Amino acid sequence: MAPPSDKRLAWLRMLEAHTRLVMLMERDLRRDCGVPLAWYDVLIKVWLAPDHRIRMAELAEQVLLSRSWLTRRVVQLEDAGLVTRTGADDDGRGVVAAMTPAGLKAFARMEQSHATSIATHFSALLSQDEARVISTVFSRISAAGEAALNR
Repeated sequence: MAPPSDKRLAWLRMLEAHTRLVMLMERDLRRDCGVPLAWYDVLIKVWLAPDHRIRMAELAEQVLLSRSWLTRRVVQLEDAGLVTRTGADDDGRGVVAAMTPAGLKAFARMEQSHATSIATHFSALLSQDEARVISTVFSRISAAGEAALNR
């Protein structure tokens, strides 16, 4: 059997790097803030939403998780006092997740930890040119994937 092609090796290295980066960022966030990376992934979407409020259905689409997985995470965040869930104003069917003042404060600490992790474990290892190439390539791959999923 022939050795893997350069493109196949690039795929393998991307998977390896992704796995290690997630592990490092999980470790750093737990060390610095005592929370899992999964909480950060949900909270950043809520934080980015207008008025830090987002419908659960929209949140599920953005984080690409099953509704049951997302509901469990949001319940954990609610139990920790970081978000609240309320009925949507415009109809009685939807549910909105909103950050609490304590959630905003906790998210600021998480964001600082996460930014440091990104800088340490990713950005510091790239030149400006490499960063541009990686960004361009993954933007193209992401757009092609999105188009394929919408066919």
